[in-house]
Amino acid sequence: MNIYIILAVTIILNSIANILIKVAMNHADKTKGLMGQCILSPYFIGGVLTFTVALATYSYVLLKMKLSVAYPVIVSSCFLIVLASSWFYLKESITLMQLVVVLLIASGIWLVLK
Repeated sequence: MNIYIILAVTIILNSIANILIKVAMNHADKTKGLMGQCILSPYFIGGVLTFTVALATYSYVLLKMKLSVAYPVIVSSCFLIVLASSWFYLKESITLMQLVVVLLIASGIWLVLK
């Protein structure tokens, strides 16, 4: 299988896991034991399981790609996806500076993979 497909799957899984964990924290009753609630939350469990699968795909990516390429691409791509998802799905506000950073990061990803 093409390593770039596995890389993309890793990025998507990692991003989804982060969003699921955030949704779990948003649904938690902050007046009660926070971690006890989160561990039982389906969003939290889904996030942890998704992180686990992402770790497996990331490990495979590292068999085929240099860490100095794979890690920056994954982290920066996840940043872009999580930022967009936070705005679209979680209704978080995005600043002009964040948009400028998105353009810079996207340019950096393109240069690293070139």
